[in-house]
Amino acid sequence: MDANLNMLNNAEKRKKSLLELKKKYKNSNNKRQRDESGIIDNNEEIVNEITVENIVEKYTKETLDKEKAQSNEINLQNLAPKKPNWDLKRDLEKKLEKLEKKTQICINEIIRERLKQTGDISNIPKAVEEMR
Repeated sequence: MDANLNMLNNAEKRKKSLLELKKKYKNSNNKRQRDESGIIDNNEEIVNEITVENIVEKYTKETLDKEKAQSNEINLQNLAPKKPNWDLKRDLEKKLEKLEKKTQICINEIIRERLKQTGDISNIPKAVEEMR
C-alpha cells in the first residue's frame, strides 16, 4: 500500500510541475519558436517572412504541379507517327546521301567520256541533256 501511495503522490507532483511549466511558458513574452512557415509567437500568431527563397519555392511547386497535370494527359496524335514509314526514311537518308554523291561522280565521268569521244567541247550542254 505504501508503494501505491508513494506512486500516486509522485504522479500528483509531476502534474503540478507540468502545469506550472505551462503557465510560465504562456506568461513569457520573450520566447519564440521557429516553424517552417515563419515565426510563431506565444499567442500562436504566424508571422510570414517574405523572402526570395519562399517565393521561389512557391513558384517551383506551382510549376511542378502544372507539369505533373500536363504529363498525365496523353495526346494520341503526338504518340503515333504521321506516316507509317517515317523511321525507314530516317534510317535510309544517310545511305541515300552517299549514293547521291556516287551517282553524281559517275554522271560526270560518263559526260567526260562522251566529250572525249566526240572531241567537241561546245557540245557540253547537249551531252548533259542526253544523260538526263
